[in-house]
Amino acid sequence: MTIHKKSSASILPITNNEQGISSSAPVPENHQQHENRSPALHASSNNKSICNSQGQEESLKNNMLKFSSHWLDKHWKSTFHTPRGVKPNHRFIVSWLGRIGFTAKGIVYAVMGGLCIATAQHLKGDITGTESPMGAFVFLGLFSIGTPVLIVMFVGILFYSVWRFWEGLTGQGYDALRSHFGNFFRARLSPIVSGIVYIVYLVYIGKLLTQTREERMKSASQSTGCFPSCWASSNNWLYRMAVGVFGVAFVIAFITQAQNGFSNRWHKDLKAEDQSKAEKYIVYTLGHLGFLARAGVFMFVAAFMFKTLRHPTMTSERDAFSDAINQIISVHGGFIGLWFLGIGLILFGAFAILNSYYKYFPTPPASRHYVF
Repeated sequence: MTIHKKSSASILPITNNEQGISSSAPVPENHQQHENRSPALHASSNNKSICNSQGQEESLKNNMLKFSSHWLDKHWKSTFHTPRGVKPNHRFIVSWLGRIGFTAKGIVYAVMGGLCIATAQHLKGDITGTESPMGAFVFLGLFSIGTPVLIVMFVGILFYSVWRFWEGLTGQGYDALRSHFGNFFRARLSPIVSGIVYIVYLVYIGKLLTQTREERMKSASQSTGCFPSCWASSNNWLYRMAVGVFGVAFVIAFITQAQNGFSNRWHKDLKAEDQSKAEKYIVYTLGHLGFLARAGVFMFVAAFMFKTLRHPTMTSERDAFSDAINQIISVHGGFIGLWFLGIGLILFGAFAILNSYYKYFPTPPASRHYVF
């Protein structure tokens, strides 16, 4: 039958005459290719896999570098480049930090001015000749209630430092009408450097708090350290360069304080415009005279830094501030100049205390055009 023939033919094995083997159990094609590969092909495939893995590692590294640079750029701009200002819910805290801090700052400068007058009057005492913030802290610590007074001053100086750091890191005073460099200098660099200086004062107050009254009296008559003479006489050029950098920094501080003394650019920072004329001019007069006295202090310190570089064998009698101010004594009529300097510092202290009431907190830009 035809049907039987077809079925039998369909189950017969198909032979391959060229190879002479049965094709009824075909071998997988990829297995045949794997068996026919030569060692050279194996090596090339291994090289390709190694190259692929290396390429993946390089691409991963590039992606990580791009991500990190993007992350740093983003956070740098958000933290330092682009000002954010003090948040509205933090304004109350920042305001009181500034008010209490300015009161403590005013006390320090008023005491410092009194010490200048005491030296000019040739008054004898344990604290004579220490016309500096450190001398002011020692003077306050010599009272019968000196330790509580130092604790209060520690808190006030801490608040002032935190206020300066807070406004500096957030760029609170950025002005839309000022250049980027001007904003960076006035609203970033200046407050942060000021905060660092007051951190140094905190360390010194902490040292005094660990001492007895007798030890504080010894601190008043002894040198607080060999700076800047030991740095200027060092064989390491980095120390000598640091003294020069401090000198330049105090020159810049002198210029900025002198500008405040001869200009009215800081008037807009105060609420005195809303007060009576007498009240307004009293505050302004205290500010102008006080800024000039403060500029004089910074000028003496800058000159002392450069003088130490020229004569590195100079010995420190008290501290850098006191030794710098005492230079005026050796000049003809220097005691009169020291007298006026002391009066000016007392006026600046009064002005700083009044700032706790008259100053705007947080600090607004001069033009009132905010960047953020």
